[in-house]
Amino acid sequence: MQSSGSIEHIGVVKSVGKDVVAIELRKDFACQSCQIKSSCSIHEDDNKTIEISSFELSLVAGEPVRVILKRSSGRNALLLGYIFPFIVLFTAMAVAAKLSDNELVIGLSAVLALIPYYCVLYVFREKFKKEFKITIKKIHS
Repeated sequence: MQSSGSIEHIGVVKSVGKDVVAIELRKDFACQSCQIKSSCSIHEDDNKTIEISSFELSLVAGEPVRVILKRSSGRNALLLGYIFPFIVLFTAMAVAAKLSDNELVIGLSAVLALIPYYCVLYVFREKFKKEFKITIKKIHS
């Protein structure tokens, strides 16, 4: 289920820890008509468990919840997780191909070029946690 500015999934609280809550997202009929289902990892499996570290609600295991992510955050996650690494990989492969005819060198160069990219993502992980804010709302039956 989506509103104009957000991506929403129904889930069930699996466990609640001191600083983290595990929520099992269930694939439902709303996924069938979703416009972004081809790029959504929820669409691939029947159920997927996510862990959310900052939540403000008092939650209990087994409780149904709605997990909400801003649509713009979903696009940014797609860019950072798939598009930019592909560009880095392809660019490194093209540059290595210009400099060498050895396929092993070209392949290794392309894969090794991803190491600095993922190191930068790791360094800025706290900033990303704030930007990719996931909201949890209880579902009242």
